[in-house]
Amino acid sequence: MERLAKSLGIAYFTANQLEVKEGLLTGKLVGQIISPQVKKETLEKWRKKLKLSKERTVAIGDGVNNLLMLKSAELGIAFCAKEVLKKEIPHHVDKRDFLEVLPLIDRLE
Repeated sequence: MERLAKSLGIAYFTANQLEVKEGLLTGKLVGQIISPQVKKETLEKWRKKLKLSKERTVAIGDGVNNLLMLKSAELGIAFCAKEVLKKEIPHHVDKRDFLEVLPLIDRLE
């Protein structure tokens, strides 16, 4: 995530860290697990720190554990998400390409 965020000029992001062994994802998480409440609170903390209105916030997630955060942002995007999340969040991207979220974000401006 850090490399992607940097390449897109994204200054603030948070995500659970995926375990990689021998260049492959194992399906496990490493480090501190970021809870749904912490994700929402982190978005709100950054919004206040940067003195942004809710209308200037975007959150991207793939599972129901992201629901609070996605609903807290002006634009919540379900990315390659499970069906239960797609039913709750109107904006979603089904292609595994983060560049696909850019047209949705551009609509905010």
